[in-house]
Amino acid sequence: MNAEVKARAVNCTQCGAPLELHGGHRVRSLSCGFCGAVLDAKAEYQVVKQFKDVKRPPMPIKLGATGKLKGIEFTVIGVLQVGDSEGYRWLEYQIFSPTHGYHWLDYSQGHFVFSRRVREIPKIGAKQKSAFTAQGMTFKVYDTYAASVYFVEGELTYVAQVGHRTTVTEGICPPYMFLRERSDEEEEYQFGEYLDAADVHKAFGLSPPTRQPNSIHAAQPYVAKPWAVSLAHTGRWFALAATVIALALFTFGNGKTRVKTKFNPAAVVKGAYTSDFSVEGTDSMMKLDLTSDQSNSWAWYDLTLFKDKVPVAELGKGISYYYGGSGEDAWSEGSTSETVYFNLPDPGTYRVHVKGTGGAGENNNGRMRNVDMHLTLNEDAIVSRYFFVLAIVLIFLACAERMMRWRFEAKRWEAVLEDDDDE
Repeated sequence: MNAEVKARAVNCTQCGAPLELHGGHRVRSLSCGFCGAVLDAKAEYQVVKQFKDVKRPPMPIKLGATGKLKGIEFTVIGVLQVGDSEGYRWLEYQIFSPTHGYHWLDYSQGHFVFSRRVREIPKIGAKQKSAFTAQGMTFKVYDTYAASVYFVEGELTYVAQVGHRTTVTEGICPPYMFLRERSDEEEEYQFGEYLDAADVHKAFGLSPPTRQPNSIHAAQPYVAKPWAVSLAHTGRWFALAATVIALALFTFGNGKTRVKTKFNPAAVVKGAYTSDFSVEGTDSMMKLDLTSDQSNSWAWYDLTLFKDKVPVAELGKGISYYYGGSGEDAWSEGSTSETVYFNLPDPGTYRVHVKGTGGAGENNNGRMRNVDMHLTLNEDAIVSRYFFVLAIVLIFLACAERMMRWRFEAKRWEAVLEDDDDE
């Protein structure tokens, strides 16, 4: 844990409060947190301006605290509270290193960004998500907003004033960001990097964060969870295997055909039998396919399975198909075929009795439409749909990490895109 640095001190020339000094020779102003006076560090700390009734915001890192960021020892020498017109507030800490000069550490809703002023002046467009190049990277414009200073305390490299307004344009290339700040007096550029909050807390001797931030920072990088990466890697191979198996079963898993016949409508209405067929296995999986070219009509088939003239099973299946409209208004529902799977526990000789009813609209209700019904019965069929379902589930798991990444990026942009749409 890093202790706060004991430094030289001066008394506020406005209220007499003792103020510690931690910065170097480039410090331009010193702001008193007790009375709101802004003192000129280059003119014997004379009062430049005073801002009264300014409330000090909560600060996770105190002035004078030291911490090592990016392998460099820094001391917090000043702080500003900045906010936008929507009421959003954040802190901008001025930090100083005798060997690396002055930097900034921004704090916003549990997020930290470590940044420094740069001389590079890239061409930044006004349109959101437009790209520009800076620091050898490609950034996307994230947001442009007006920012105002609400509180100042400590040492700064310029004379900060409460109420000072700038227009900020943020570009992001996570975990990096590039900012342009424009005011009536000047234009400045900053290059920053998002830092893990736990690392910053540890560097400054703070208690570890109790929870992850609820929001996603503009420059926050997506960090894949190890379990999601492992699941995606494993899921890809199993999804491929399940898909291959499902396709193979769909193509070759129909088993041995025992019956393949058709019935005309009159035979179906009256009731008709298939020819006898033999089932050879025990606990055989049977696949029964029914096809009837219904068109804006329906048919219901009662099927009774006989073994040696004794009914052993009853099945019922309906077929209906309706359509209408044209062009974009075209619609359809139903199907002209149905499939039933069932088990036969014992081998032997069987036959199927079929009896059907049907109709086509109000004027033909109860009359079977004049189309044939085709019946196919296979033994030793394998149900492939379970493997297709398994393949879909595994594909979803394989894509879960990508979906999490996509959702993270969507949440990163949704707030600023909504604001842009409102405008």
